Amino acid sequence: MITVLAIDQSLKGNTGYAVVQDGELLVSGLVDYRIAKTHTDRLCAFADYLQMLCTTHTPDVVVLERVRQFHQGGINIDTIVLLAELIGVTKFLVRNVLPFSDMWLVNTSSWKAAILEKGWVAKGKAASVDYVQQFYNIQVSDDQADAICMALYGYSHVKTINTSIKNVMMLQE
Repeated sequence: MITVLAIDQSLKGNTGYAVVQDGELLVSGLVDYRIAKTHTDRLCAFADYLQMLCTTHTPDVVVLERVRQFHQGGINIDTIVLLAELIGVTKFLVRNVLPFSDMWLVNTSSWKAAILEKGWVAKGKAASVDYVQQFYNIQVSDDQADAICMALYGYSHVKTINTSIKNVMMLQE
């Protein structure tokens, strides 16, 4: 059994998350910490929720979206720093709660190209929402949809890696 937890991180609004087990969507949702007054409060609220997800689902892999240096034509250093702190909190927590789990940072373009394919990617921000609506028949926000697609991407990569390892082992026998 392969369990993947994916997080579409944000510190300004909602953070999307999804858990996929053996390619099937188990749960997805949003961590809403907009009412938190400070950045530290948001980080702590996120850490508490992440710990609950990790202990409940014990993922083999945790997938996060890599922080993009350029977004919508510019660089926002403050956003990069805030998201880097969130990634640091995630790495620390995952390593302490799930010492045998892997954690991957993935490029947006990589998971979109692998999961959404060319026709979907052309739709822009709404692509993952439309994809999830079509294949799962559920209404979700873009943050939640991105997390679902990232979890599927993570699962497909783990499956590919496991298949490659098995093939190498068979060749060695």
